[in-house]
Amino acid sequence: LVPFVWAGSKAGIVNQFDTTTTQIVLPPNSLDNPFNPASPYASAAQAFYGSAYSGYVGQPALFYGALTEISPQHSLYYTNVYRLVDDLTGTVGAWDVAAAAGYVRDETHVTYQGFVNVSALDAAFASGTFRVGQNASLNSPSLIASIAPETHDVAVSDIAFISATASRKLFPLPGGDLAVATGVEARVWQENNPGQPGAPEGNILMDGSFYASGSQTVQAAFAEFSAPLLHSLELDAAGRVDHYQTAGTAFTPKFGFKWKILPQLALRGT
Repeated sequence: LVPFVWAGSKAGIVNQFDTTTTQIVLPPNSLDNPFNPASPYASAAQAFYGSAYSGYVGQPALFYGALTEISPQHSLYYTNVYRLVDDLTGTVGAWDVAAAAGYVRDETHVTYQGFVNVSALDAAFASGTFRVGQNASLNSPSLIASIAPETHDVAVSDIAFISATASRKLFPLPGGDLAVATGVEARVWQENNPGQPGAPEGNILMDGSFYASGSQTVQAAFAEFSAPLLHSLELDAAGRVDHYQTAGTAFTPKFGFKWKILPQLALRGT
């Protein structure tokens, strides 16, 4: 039904219920305007308004009704995913090392059918070419296609990452070898979803589309020590630093222990 309230990130809220600003009106010369004496609805309007009807003659009329000649709304989706990932492992001196890198791209293709373009609808009302009510069947398929055209968009999401880790034993302790592990990584996310054409401008009636664009970059580094002080007691300590492009830097420490009281019972804490 129109009028309606819709919104766009570039246009804000558009309230077509406001009779002082709405363009969803039948012009004075429209044959579907009951305030046009030549309209087939004029006699019914005159009977309804009585003597006040003459004051409305020649005025535009707010249209409020169902656009039944326009097909139901459909959004059709299909997604292509491209993935490239590889990893390497080996030793460098006393260190066991591993590295990985990858790139993943999602492309979601969307086809929109039956969504009314507000500017086209306004223009069709203003020109009188768009017929409503009992005359809706006079609207040509080409006119309907211009008011509710099939449109398309592609939402793209990219993730790229790279990481490297290294670990080794340092020296023996009563319960085993003191070990250290360290690593670095970086990740980049990018999102570009333009949304349904016309949606950011608030130009789609009853729009159900989403649109977003942005990116995020994260770099991180960590180190961890594992110390088996006794066969029954193991301590570990770790620290991680994450730097977010939009939120700054965060440091996360961790300390833990494992105490084996009996062969069948152990306590853990962090």
